[in-house]
Amino acid sequence: FCEDESRVADPRCIPTFPELALGHWADPDFPFDVYKCQALVSATSDSFVSCPGGRPGTCSGGRTGLACGRCEDGSTMDVDGTCKSCEGGGSVPTVFAIIIILFGFPCLYYFMNGKLTSETSTMMATGISMGALLTLTQHFSVLGQLTVKWEEPMTSIWAALDIFMFNPKFLNSGCVFGDTSIFIGRILLPSILLSWLAVFALATQAAGRAGVVKESLVMVWPKVRNTMGQMFQAFYIAISMSCILALQCYSSPNGTSSLSQHP
Repeated sequence: FCEDESRVADPRCIPTFPELALGHWADPDFPFDVYKCQALVSATSDSFVSCPGGRPGTCSGGRTGLACGRCEDGSTMDVDGTCKSCEGGGSVPTVFAIIIILFGFPCLYYFMNGKLTSETSTMMATGISMGALLTLTQHFSVLGQLTVKWEEPMTSIWAALDIFMFNPKFLNSGCVFGDTSIFIGRILLPSILLSWLAVFALATQAAGRAGVVKESLVMVWPKVRNTMGQMFQAFYIAISMSCILALQCYSSPNGTSSLSQHP
């Protein structure tokens, strides 16, 4: 850069541009094409911490890309919006969660449609109570989606409750699938789980015809649909939130729009 006011007249000088305001980003090659950055949800710092402003192309917290919307390779987005390294077994929680879901979700079929559960009033009352508790937990989780600077212990509470909104950031899922795939997965997760239950039901029916499993373990379609309906009833808030993720956008000064959860 030039040290005097000859920078415009002297062709050897690199032109300078006005600095960006906090919470905004621009490509160094197109410094006047300004994007508004994502407001960090449930952040431990102020909103827009990913874009500190200043010179075009500047990001903080290990973020990079358009509007500082993703993490650098080898790192994943933490619950506070900053990026952390995937080294040191960062993918282990995600692997355990996948195993639990793959085997735990079909087990709900046998629990919800078992003779003891379906015919005992005590078990029915317990199920209703657990459903009400789950619904209340999801209501609290929605509060954590607000762009508000929370203090401890609320920050940690909202981070833990995010799992009930199908947000697996605290499991370091980005280390396994990437942050973009996680966003798409949140939208498709209800359909993925229902499809998995249907595939599992077909597998038990095939195994039953082959005589590999007992008849009592073979899934039947009326009870499969019952299980799907009860899961939709229990997680209807989280499912509704997931369905509208792709419709939640915000505008930038350059006239474009970006997804609120994944710029």
